[in-house]
Amino acid sequence: MSFNIYIIFLYFIGIFGGSLHARRFGTAQIGRKRYNIYNIKESNWFHAAHLCRSHNADLVTIESESEMNALSDYLNGYADKYFWTSGSDLVEEGEYMSLSKGRTLTYTNFFYEPDNYNNEDCIHIRSYKNKFYMNDLACNNTIYAICEQKLQLAKGCDNENCMITIPKHVLLEVIEPLWKSTNVLNYRE
Repeated sequence: MSFNIYIIFLYFIGIFGGSLHARRFGTAQIGRKRYNIYNIKESNWFHAAHLCRSHNADLVTIESESEMNALSDYLNGYADKYFWTSGSDLVEEGEYMSLSKGRTLTYTNFFYEPDNYNNEDCIHIRSYKNKFYMNDLACNNTIYAICEQKLQLAKGCDNENCMITIPKHVLLEVIEPLWKSTNVLNYRE
């Protein structure tokens, strides 16, 4: 039984390489969102969405020009990469919906008009002249993922400078009993 706990613990902390584990290019915080840019074996849109959900996040939904510009500035060093967003027109051709929000996208920034060439139903972002734009792409193509997490504000806060943080002692209260009960460092079978 302790061996199973050991494996679960290793999987939990990311040492045991599962197919959904990924290295991040980086993490950016813009407004009330945190973006995790993942560098894994490139994945299709469905796997990318699953990757984000497995990390308590969603594929990015870009909701404004200012968000697109800020994200584009951050991704400037990755101009040769393509990244999935949560948008698709899988339900109805030409009506782009957000997978994470379940409603029509309120903002789009297509470089070319979406053309549905070769059944392109999912939205990705790509760089052109150092600025990222949206484009449609077949959902089974394999590219990178950008996941987003909404940051929680403390009660009574109305701006990004007032976010909830988890104190170190609270984390230790949760992790330490698990650590002691599994005796991970001294494990021998």
